[in-house]
Amino acid sequence: LRSICHRLNATPRKCLGYRTPAEVFESNLMEIQNRLE
Repeated sequence: LRSICHRLNATPRKCLGYRTPAEVFESNLMEIQNRLE
C-alpha cells in the first residue's frame, strides 16, 4: 500500500504543470511557513 501511495505522489501531473503532487504540497507548505515568519 505504501509503494502505491508513493508511486501516485511521485507521478507528475499535467494539471499541476508536470510537477508531482508531493512537490506541489511541499511548495505550498513552504509558502505558508514563509508567510508566518
